[in-house]
Amino acid sequence: MGFRHEYQLALETVEALGRAEGGTSQGSNASETQIARNLGTILARAGGKASVVARSGILKIGWTPSPEDAEPLDVAIGALEQGRYPEGILILRLLQSESPHDPAMLYNLGMALSDVGELPAAIETLEAAVAAAPRSTNAEVALAVALSRAGESARAIPLLEHAVGSEPDNLGAHRNLGACLLESRRPQEALEQFQSATALAPGDALSHVGLAQAHEALGQSELADAEFRRALELDEYGPGAEPAREGLSRLAASEFRERAPGGLRMDAVMYLLDALTTFRGMDKKEVERVTLEIAMLGRRGIDVNDSQRQYDLKSLPGTRSGLQLVCIMHAGMKSITPELDAGFDLAAEYQAAVSLFEAREGA
Repeated sequence: MGFRHEYQLALETVEALGRAEGGTSQGSNASETQIARNLGTILARAGGKASVVARSGILKIGWTPSPEDAEPLDVAIGALEQGRYPEGILILRLLQSESPHDPAMLYNLGMALSDVGELPAAIETLEAAVAAAPRSTNAEVALAVALSRAGESARAIPLLEHAVGSEPDNLGAHRNLGACLLESRRPQEALEQFQSATALAPGDALSHVGLAQAHEALGQSELADAEFRRALELDEYGPGAEPAREGLSRLAASEFRERAPGGLRMDAVMYLLDALTTFRGMDKKEVERVTLEIAMLGRRGIDVNDSQRQYDLKSLPGTRSGLQLVCIMHAGMKSITPELDAGFDLAAEYQAAVSLFEAREGA
């Protein structure tokens, strides 16, 4: 059987990939034959026909993509874009065995290794990509991202500053520089980078999350709240949504505590007591339904510090404030699974409410 592409490389370069593909049962003692079979499966999934034979630590690989005229680099990039990292990384490793200094291969391989958490290999590969194409701003940004993920923001910042200077319209450079500056406790400089990012791409939710975090670090709570909400409006389910929700929760909790310095929020205690009383007459499924409805509503944002704003529930009659809803959710979670965390600190108020509830029921 003839193959359009034939490669030869050391087993150790893709050994871990082949073992992972075989499942945990293979462990570190997977045989050369088994690893070769696993790698052949990965290539076959990428499309076309493939053969992988291992002998004495050397892999001999034959592969014809589908369609036959497809370029391996394009196939690899397509696999990565679809989240099929084992296929993409294996094909890029094959290309690396042929052309170890190719900038496009190094760039895509480095980013893929960074995404799957193989950070030392990613940094080494992306450093080679920058050396192979010293004017590639994207390669600099990708290397900086890998360094940041490895906890080396101090090394990443000069790369990103150079990238911003070379290509002022590069959104990723501004956004990642802002993130590294925040990590390095330089919020005012971070703010400027995120302002540039949101000016370049007003619809980019992650840039608005970064801008909100910079405002938050500077103690500008109202501006931070507005930017977190803007991020959720732009993309309620994207990668910036959870950080935005967490940010809103932090801001709300901070304001909530500021209104009760050194003591309990008695309004919350009474709302929790009312929730405990309500739930006493419900079965577990009813409690779960109410709790889940509030949790889902909370994903769009509940304002716990505005008593004038009222919310409707399908599972309970009447309208309630945001703080009432959070108290009901907290009591519901504790009644279902006590170790669950509602994401809002009401521990002291809840214990006070439970004491009142038990005293009243005992009476």
